[in-house]
Amino acid sequence: MRDIIFCSGATLLPKMPSSPKPQTLVISCEEDLSLCGPALSASLPVVTAEFLLTGILQQRLDLQTHRLSAPAHSLQPAGGRGRGRGRKKT
Repeated sequence: MRDIIFCSGATLLPKMPSSPKPQTLVISCEEDLSLCGPALSASLPVVTAEFLLTGILQQRLDLQTHRLSAPAHSLQPAGGRGRGRGRKKT
């Protein structure tokens, strides 16, 4: 995958981006989506490898078709479920 990224004119980042940057996206897979928390929190697109491969073949980019998205509960901060869950104690 590294060679395909370089040959397409893109740059491979040394670590997961954690802040929004122009023209930056993360290529991952369903199995590793939990590792993409910093990128998802920064609202960076996380896409499948098919995004890159199909984009090269068709010479157009389609973020929507190849976007990976995490379930809402996986993006919660560590240490709790959040407020408002469960029944109120009386």
